[in-house]
Amino acid sequence: MTLPRPWSSIAIDPTAWPEICAAVEAHAGENDACRLGSYWRERMSPTMARAIAGNGHLPYGFVGDGWPIRTDQAHVLRRDALGLSMFYHPDDLHTRDAGDAVEQGNWLIEEALARVPVGRIVVADVGAGYGRLAVPFIGHLKERLVYLGIDYSPIGLLVAPQFIAQATHAADVFGFPTFEEHPFTVAEIPYTHTEGTPWFYSLPAWRLDRVRPRSVHVVAAIHSFQEMELRTVRWYLRWIEAVAAPGAIVYSVNGDDEAWLGDVPKSWACVCDDMPVANRDGNYRARLWATS
Repeated sequence: MTLPRPWSSIAIDPTAWPEICAAVEAHAGENDACRLGSYWRERMSPTMARAIAGNGHLPYGFVGDGWPIRTDQAHVLRRDALGLSMFYHPDDLHTRDAGDAVEQGNWLIEEALARVPVGRIVVADVGAGYGRLAVPFIGHLKERLVYLGIDYSPIGLLVAPQFIAQATHAADVFGFPTFEEHPFTVAEIPYTHTEGTPWFYSLPAWRLDRVRPRSVHVVAAIHSFQEMELRTVRWYLRWIEAVAAPGAIVYSVNGDDEAWLGDVPKSWACVCDDMPVANRDGNYRARLWATS
């Protein structure tokens, strides 16, 4: 196996930034997922865009303290039953972002394979950020995977497809402006799909109507609901209920989630509501549901 590319060498081209910002603004309010909180609109997106324009690399503020700061991940790696650590360069493995993705990937991939033993597995990552959780899914599931990296922040729509294309070497990646130019339906193999490869689609919030009902097997919302308005979280819960396949799993790690737990559909069965979150401080609980 070729050694994965170190994340420090990944280059982000900011050329599409003005066009992406214009598209985000044009679709503002189209649905309640198309609402950019002040944290992203006024502070983080402009700051990160300036950082990318300055050095062309992953912006620290986007990745948070999870990368590139090195922290020992032995507590995660000894539980890496699926061997997902092989999909990271050694320089990146001992960071919180990589450790979280390895740990969460083991939980979610094992659950997905148990529920979907053959055929395509469709993952919807709500608030996917730069795409860190997709790395172990792409590496392990390979051609079985359709990964939807959902975002409304312009920085996520700019960075995620470029990061995945360089970090994995293994996926057919679709990002801006592909989703505007070609009206294919998400969760179907697109016309340009290369047989035998996984598929990563950077999906803007205003194109969520392209996801077929009852077609998604795994939904993840990791530190994303906590940055949204309550009305946006409620909108996403209704959307998940519509697109989730029977027996799909829904995974959440978010602070202060008591504000919306009462809106979780009553038909969802709680699989676990106190999963360990190895690398995070504060009031975070990992929760897992199975849809009906």
